[in-house]
Amino acid sequence: MSRRTTMTRQQVTSDGVNKYLSLMEEIKQRTRLVKAIGETSSSLFPMHIRVEMLYLQFRKILELIAMGSLVANADALSQIQPNLHKYWRAKDLLRDIKNINQSFYPEPIIQKESNDPNIRMEWPDRSDDYLTEARFLTLYDNCADVLHARNPYGSKLDYKRLEKMGPKWYLQIINLLNAPIIHLVDEDNIWLIQMGTDIKPPTYTYFSKLKAG
Repeated sequence: MSRRTTMTRQQVTSDGVNKYLSLMEEIKQRTRLVKAIGETSSSLFPMHIRVEMLYLQFRKILELIAMGSLVANADALSQIQPNLHKYWRAKDLLRDIKNINQSFYPEPIIQKESNDPNIRMEWPDRSDDYLTEARFLTLYDNCADVLHARNPYGSKLDYKRLEKMGPKWYLQIINLLNAPIIHLVDEDNIWLIQMGTDIKPPTYTYFSKLKAG
């Protein structure tokens, strides 16, 4: 699907989107750490320590993604944030967030010039190369398995597989957040977020819906 004619760009700011950008900047910092952990020599730390460091950052990133759309409304945020550490499985977290904002999840797009002279840019959806909501659930649950103390008599974690999956999860997170459109709670319009290069902060562009007639 390509979004072309239903939005108009405006110069608008809000406290909510600025808070959202702060969360995205924190995600950028944590993805740098994920990359650094992946490049760490295996002789420095045992595999299970490397995996725990890696999946701790993944868990923090997922929490920031989940909470992002609620930052514009303190009341909405307060319904989830104090109990964030109690959500053992992702499906429970996302269920409660969807009850507040059904469109909470970022929608990654590709930006390209339009062939229509009346339209500057088109926004085709990304292909299946990003952290979808279903993959969010899988990764969140993997993080829970890694980070919580395990029964020493129970089944052992496959740390080798978890470490091998790290670069794939990393790339899918990058693709999700490189240029998504987001819907903040209690707003009808959308924000295009652009994460920018490694050394530049995230930015946004506000788009409002065109009125019919």
